[in-house]
Amino acid sequence: MASMNTETALLRVLLRMSRLAAPATLDDLVAHVREDAHQVRRALRALAHAEFVQRTEDTARLTLSGLAVAVALASEARGTAKATRGEPKVQRDASCDTVTEPHGRVLAWPTPKRRRAAAVAA
Repeated sequence: MASMNTETALLRVLLRMSRLAAPATLDDLVAHVREDAHQVRRALRALAHAEFVQRTEDTARLTLSGLAVAVALASEARGTAKATRGEPKVQRDASCDTVTEPHGRVLAWPTPKRRRAAAVAA
């Protein structure tokens, strides 16, 4: 079974190569992923089984669902890199219902009023 890291790296490489509109050959994928050809073939087989990749004898390309997963992985990687720089994504003020976004925009909303419980007559 191919490791998930190899499959993730393949999805990212295929996303980059799809922007170039160039067919992704096995040799290109091996060079970009930096794994041996056997591991890349196994990962491609697993991705094809999950219907993320369409394979021919010598090329591979992303399906629509594979494109969605690859874009999600790429945006997740960018979000993780941003969070590791020490910049919080959202700051919540405990004293009131406001949220401060990283760019300084403050969001506020009204606090719902709670009703008192009805007294039960015995």
